[in-house]
Amino acid sequence: MKNVLLIALVLTLSMGTAMAKQKGGFEPPARGGGDPIERLADQLGLDVDQVATITVIFEVTQALRDEEREAFEAILCEIRDDSHAQILAVLTPEQQALFDEMQQKREELRMAIEEAHNERGFGGGRGTMNCDG
Repeated sequence: MKNVLLIALVLTLSMGTAMAKQKGGFEPPARGGGDPIERLADQLGLDVDQVATITVIFEVTQALRDEEREAFEAILCEIRDDSHAQILAVLTPEQQALFDEMQQKREELRMAIEEAHNERGFGGGRGTMNCDG
């Protein structure tokens, strides 16, 4: 099911690009250029039904990406936790305490960077993987 939806999305966008080129060219959108559906509608001259269909395609695709991202992040957290457990098993108690302290400082830095990004408007949920729950 996922593959069919992704293929449909690629074909739809490919056909739209080809049609735009036939109509006199295709202008790539500016980075962060607003709503992609509005850009497609403007650049391709989409009718209401096309906009509705493409909106559903975008929504389904986003849901699939979110689902896959969550699954991938869970795998990464599991790998990280396993590697930390293996490292701790090799270390002396004093080294374990230092390792835990290093990990805590690393997490604090990650949180500070994430907060700074959010304050500057660069948030949006990407790169905010949290293995601690």
